[in-house]
Order: sequence, then C-alpha cells, then structure tokens
Amino acid sequence: MRLSTTTPDTRRLARRLFDELDIAAERAIGASALEALVAEAARHGARVEAARLAGDRCCAACGCTRFTACLTADGPCSWAAADLCTACAAYPED
Repeated sequence: MRLSTTTPDTRRLARRLFDELDIAAERAIGASALEALVAEAARHGARVEAARLAGDRCCAACGCTRFTACLTADGPCSWAAADLCTACAAYPED
C-alpha cells in the first residue's frame, strides 16, 4: 500500500500516529514502517464502517465513538464535526 493511494482520513490518522509515537518523518523510520502505520489506519476504516452500519456516530479518521473516545493530553476527545473527533481535527487532511 502506498501513501498516495490512501484516503485523506487515512493520511490524517497516519500523521496523528506519527505524532503520538514522536516520529517526525518517514525517513526517520523508513517507508515500510510508514506503510505499516497506514495499514493500521486502514483497519480503523473497517471499524468506522462497522460503527456506521450499527448506527453509531464515529470519527471518519480514527474510528472512535462516544463509547471509545480517544484519550488526549486534555482528556477524552469530543466532536469537532459530525464525523470528526477533536483529536483528529488537529491534523489537516493533506
């Protein structure tokens, strides 16, 4: 999987994972590690779809729901938009 073929939400989550792991750039860990992070982000997409099918509100980027909020330095996330949590909203799409 190449980064250029992923969705904006997947790229947003990959950048968020980089920051949470305190990794500055792809060259710091290599392309294969970046692709592994993007694959993990894609698995989040499956959770998003499952939550939507169940009728639950969820973040399009990370898949969190009202029952599984992201834990940030400021506490649990909330909603920045209809389908975007505040933890992910801090990261631009592109």
